[in-house]
Order: sequence, then structure tokens, then C-alpha cells
Amino acid sequence: MLGMRLKVFLPTPIEDLVKTFIFYLLSFDTDIRGWRIQKIKQAPTQKNSVDCGMYVCKYMEATFQPEAIIWTDVKDWQDNMAKVRAEFAYAILSTTIK
Repeated sequence: MLGMRLKVFLPTPIEDLVKTFIFYLLSFDTDIRGWRIQKIKQAPTQKNSVDCGMYVCKYMEATFQPEAIIWTDVKDWQDNMAKVRAEFAYAILSTTIK
């Protein structure tokens, strides 16, 4: 067991997202702990106590898109949460694990 590398098996879209996040995280030569945190006033917010995980996933998905985010265009996450959950489940379940 010694010397074995832990391989994490994630569905391809999520694996790609994690790889992209790690790439950008490791690309910084500066200490990001000193960066100012800014709240985006137009960003969608959950209106209950159960959708926080889905919101985190949607924020990550939106943030890593190559186009600029227009937050006012995505304000309907809460209204469409059943669809958001179904699409997320489909993406996970329909992906082949390599």
C-alpha cells in the first residue's frame, strides 16, 4: 500500500471543473489571503435552508464559464431548482467514470 497514489474518480464535467479550479489556484504567485472580498449584489441567493449546495455548484459553474457573467440573467435558480437538481443529477449519472 505504501507508495500508492490516491486517484479520485469524478465524473468528467466535475473532474474538469476541479482541475481548472486547481490550475488557477496554483497559478498565483501572490498570497491571496490578503485579497479584498467583494459581494456581488445581483448574484442569486437561496430563499430556503436546503439549496445551499446547489447554489455553490451553480456559482462555480457560472464563474468558470469563458463568457462574462450577467447575474441578473440567472436570478431564477430558486424558481427552477427542481430542473437545476435534475440537470446536475443527469450530468453526474450519465458520465462514465474512467
